[in-house]
Amino acid sequence: MRFPKSFLTTNLRLITAVALVAISLAIETPSTTAWKSFTPQINATSFGGTGLDYAFSTAIDTSGNHFVVGGFNGSTDFDPGTGTTQLTTNGLEDIYISKFNSSGDFVWVKRIGSTRDDRAWAITLDASGNFYIAGYFGGSADFDPGAGTSSLTTNDMDAFILKLDSNGDFQWVKQITGPASGGGVFNTEFANSLAVTSTGLYASGEFSNVADFDPGAGTSNLVSNGGNDVFVVKLDLSGSYQWAKSFGASGTEIARALAADSTGVYVAGGFRGTVNFNSAGSANLSSPDVNTVDAFLVKLDDQGAYQWATNVGNDVWGVAVDVAGGYVYSTGTFWGTQDFNPGSGTSNLTPVGQDDAYLLTLNTDGTFVRAIRFGGSLVESGRRVAVDASGNVVATGTFTTQSNSPVDFDPGAGTANLLAVYTDVYVVKLTRSGSFVWARQFGGSQSTSESIWRVTFDLDGNVVVAGSFVGTIDLDTSVDGSVGQSSNGPTNDDAFVAKMASSSGYTDTTAPTGSLALKTIRADTRSYGHSTTEAGKIYLVRDSVVVTDLASITSSADADWNVSGINIAGVNTPVVSDGLRDGIYYAYGVDRSENFS
Repeated sequence: MRFPKSFLTTNLRLITAVALVAISLAIETPSTTAWKSFTPQINATSFGGTGLDYAFSTAIDTSGNHFVVGGFNGSTDFDPGTGTTQLTTNGLEDIYISKFNSSGDFVWVKRIGSTRDDRAWAITLDASGNFYIAGYFGGSADFDPGAGTSSLTTNDMDAFILKLDSNGDFQWVKQITGPASGGGVFNTEFANSLAVTSTGLYASGEFSNVADFDPGAGTSNLVSNGGNDVFVVKLDLSGSYQWAKSFGASGTEIARALAADSTGVYVAGGFRGTVNFNSAGSANLSSPDVNTVDAFLVKLDDQGAYQWATNVGNDVWGVAVDVAGGYVYSTGTFWGTQDFNPGSGTSNLTPVGQDDAYLLTLNTDGTFVRAIRFGGSLVESGRRVAVDASGNVVATGTFTTQSNSPVDFDPGAGTANLLAVYTDVYVVKLTRSGSFVWARQFGGSQSTSESIWRVTFDLDGNVVVAGSFVGTIDLDTSVDGSVGQSSNGPTNDDAFVAKMASSSGYTDTTAPTGSLALKTIRADTRSYGHSTTEAGKIYLVRDSVVVTDLASITSSADADWNVSGINIAGVNTPVVSDGLRDGIYYAYGVDRSENFS
């Protein structure tokens, strides 16, 4: 379809008609609640202040309440609604713990902090609704957010594990610490991942030099092999020590993620050189060389005994376990050809462009199931993964695309292309068998940066993501909606939490509509302003060219049309005719799902 309307006098509007049953894609008027509501997103919010604000982890209880933890500095209003709940840090960075109800209304926030640097990296809930928080602190900090006092002190940086009840009242706090530093030695311990089962609480992180992992009266020292080593420690739900293990070589090892089931614990991270993952024997993994980071996934049983270990790409950020299905998933990034099969077989993946994201599925005994690649011509990075009660898996990360090179997130025979404005966040849902369900994206302009720190499910199967951003971010994952949130400053991260429906919510199969007239274009550079309701492209095609579909435009190119298309998004986006010959041109609109008008 060709559109009759003047380039010079009228805006182009790309409007995608979306079919929904009893659901409107129109953005609702923001209420006084914390969430901003839209479909297929259920709700989303952001909060921040004068400094840096991060949402590193979130957990959801059986009533649908959302608990969010992270770090902040400066002064921050943690109530994103019409109210105000202002907190100010005691030191460089403090810990916050916030609660929102199932509708997204702000309930409360608590602060924990010393005069130094403190951060909460992880939160998880047990079956009784108690929640556990892990992170690190420096100096002296009171971990009782109520009227009482429960202070811990360190000369360096220590890990903590904190238990609060469902109301946020203090239960206990445990410290993982080393000897006081001195003589140029600085001891660090920090915990960044948690998982709880009926048999206890698992935490993983990193430590240097010597650390005592028994937070009680006993002693259980582990010694690092060089720089930072990875640890995993198990406590019972009363905080009593069970066991601890460590992995490391002469360099620095990285702890990234942890998951657990009734049979044991799965720890993912990075290493250099050769690392033995079996403290009672030999189970070595090696990176290509001592200067190259490789990724590992290791399983220990519930008593800490080694089960198996394998390489998983070049970088790993997320791990999740499907208890009913008997699968363990990991996601991260790889470059160059990689064999993801830890057994005798081969399952090579090669990135399409520079770096690609992967989603690896293993049986819980460590045997190979499948490996999936998400990639385009630039850089894609896997970040977090989660599994719902039905065995559906959601993987998240970031992707960057060129104007004419989207990323296909359907690992099967179908196509599910997403095109980033610059670098966007992707969220892709697959079934237990690896079949595609849906893929969504959100992000901002080239000046916006987004980080994904956590993905999880609520009891209804809705997907919840938490992270941070700088700039202005559109948290609406629908094609033609927009719910913009702006950070408080051009360089300061703000925190966000977004919840999206478990179903696909929409199928974008309708071409953009509108009208543009035949227009005489001069060969010199001209810029025409256009306003759009949907990101997409404009192709200017000489009237003598026969156009039947998008491929007939992009299959070849000369000065009769601009083969790469012109990205359009936002108000008065310039459409430049530079490089075209004098003549009369039609305009063709293409939305970001590549529907052709």
